[in-house]
Amino acid sequence: MSKNLYKLVWSVTVLVATACGGKTFNVADDGSSFQQSNGAKSVPVDILWVIDNSGSMETSQGLLAANFPSFIDKFVQTNFDFRMAVVTTDAYKGMAPYGSDLTMAKFRDGERDYYPTDGIDDATHSGYFVIDRNTPNITNVFQTNVLQGIYGGGDERGFQSMEAALLNLENRATPFPRPGAFLVVIFLTDEEDFSWDGAAGIQLVTDPATGQTVNNTITDPRLHPVSRYIDILNTATNSTTTQKNYMVNTIAIFDNACKQQLTTSTFTGRRTADRYAELTDATNGLKSSLCGNFDTIMSNISDSILEFSSKFYLNRTPVVETIRVYVDGVEAVAAAWVYDAGENSVTFNIGYIPAQGADIRVSFTPSTLK
Repeated sequence: MSKNLYKLVWSVTVLVATACGGKTFNVADDGSSFQQSNGAKSVPVDILWVIDNSGSMETSQGLLAANFPSFIDKFVQTNFDFRMAVVTTDAYKGMAPYGSDLTMAKFRDGERDYYPTDGIDDATHSGYFVIDRNTPNITNVFQTNVLQGIYGGGDERGFQSMEAALLNLENRATPFPRPGAFLVVIFLTDEEDFSWDGAAGIQLVTDPATGQTVNNTITDPRLHPVSRYIDILNTATNSTTTQKNYMVNTIAIFDNACKQQLTTSTFTGRRTADRYAELTDATNGLKSSLCGNFDTIMSNISDSILEFSSKFYLNRTPVVETIRVYVDGVEAVAAAWVYDAGENSVTFNIGYIPAQGADIRVSFTPSTLK
């Protein structure tokens, strides 16, 4: 083979980072380029909010609702294809053997009626169980959905509640997440996760030495390992070891300083979210302090989601210096994107996220011809 052949610049179009099939490459007649049958595009995003609705969460829910515009603005600006749904940290009661009340694991369109026997639903409802870019008055709808009140169970099991919501057949009547969508889970809590196989809560245990009730530890062998929920997310999103189609973000307490700041005479039982931190870190998500600025928190999470959903894997290893990125046929400036050699992917930086439906193409010289 001649040396000139090795110097050929191959034009390569990339597959969407989290797309699951349905897109193929065709070899051009001269054998010197690959062309995708349709242009790569940013993938849809499905976002599940898991909201702690226990007695100490009123202020945090309010801050989340009030700062929602900081989260949604960039999605609206790019006309991004997204969907959002809300469940609570007691949604696990929708699964056996924890109660099997399927209504507990339903997506929420507002606070649950906690006194159904009086025949009056005193809660406010938006009428929208899944929010998307076409939802009218989207900020008001989200605020209604996310303000889940403070009368939920004190046995907060965020991980099991996430699982219950994803498995609930009523929620899956319209698939959530959609095939090929990037799944984002966002936890809001001031507690630790104590998901396990029993119906009774194990957040508190009896100290055998004193007979006093004390906080349980996260080393309790009865707790589900965090890896169990990574497996559940992998299955729900058709992810592989090299391509994860989801991430977890958590707004919680991650240090004792924040815990002390939030401790009051009324609520003394808040805990650091160490298990949530482990799951979040394993999925490259963001850990945000419940004591932080919610305007910044919401903006940072939305930026992270848009970046991950605008990641494009290359089908060959490139000579990095030769990479060129094009959006609708116009070359993007170097500051618009970054190449990750470990993942062999190109990701758009915030401020340069292409609009939904834009045609994304990448050209480069492959490092080898095979």
